[in-house]
Amino acid sequence: MHAHELSDLAALVAVHGEQLVAADAATMDHALAAYWKASRCRLDRWCRSLALLAKHDDRGHWTQNEIGSVEEILVSEILSRVVAALAVAHDGRHAANESAPVARNIFNSHLDVKRRTIALVVAPHRDQQQADDFLALRRQCERWTDLLLAYLAPHAAVDEFAASAARVGDFAFDAREHLRSGASSDMAVTMIVAGMRSSLARLTTGRSPNADLNLEIATALIGGFAPDFFDSHGHLRSTWLERIRNVPDESPVNIDNWWHGSRGGSPDVRSARWQR
Repeated sequence: MHAHELSDLAALVAVHGEQLVAADAATMDHALAAYWKASRCRLDRWCRSLALLAKHDDRGHWTQNEIGSVEEILVSEILSRVVAALAVAHDGRHAANESAPVARNIFNSHLDVKRRTIALVVAPHRDQQQADDFLALRRQCERWTDLLLAYLAPHAAVDEFAASAARVGDFAFDAREHLRSGASSDMAVTMIVAGMRSSLARLTTGRSPNADLNLEIATALIGGFAPDFFDSHGHLRSTWLERIRNVPDESPVNIDNWWHGSRGGSPDVRSARWQR
């Protein structure tokens, strides 16, 4: 699974966060345990990759695999921030302190890896055009993250997970309107996914270096939704869900039991707000 496909999942989790916030402790514990395990493995791989990158201080250009690693770190941060905010909301709803520490651990570790990555990106010996592309992608990811966090703001304080708390506040009014009904929430997910696919241009055509772990992370979070959730919300099947659906039966989640929607495409949304 490509890291960009995880941004689709982040939109679903944020806009329909109420479903996960209301989940019982056992369901959330199971989902976060699988999420934590896969995320920690991915963090370890990233750290090894960055250590190797740091040794090559005499090259300007990045290889396709290196570009893929940086892209994966930047784009998947959207989901890390959203899940952390969701876990805080879940603990608040259930008067507990079980979910937030797990999600915060991944979030803080992800931030540390991202900082190390950016330091390598802007190093003087690196290609300036590639650096500009990476930094532009980071800015886009931060803006989309703040939009998604606005949908979780009614459930918990999300400022600590935002790139710009003020920007989250700017988005909050529209987000509240979108959450008034299931139909408007569904439309919000469709529009957000279309917008992210338009503005978060892939930097490489190759597969994500950690596609297997991205898939594990996705299946873990999908497992937190109730079985009848997607029956009552007519979401379009996105590419990443089709890919999860086709994994072997021993996969952590059998998506046929969790997702029942019609095939279709997303509208082409190209808001100037999300351009570089």
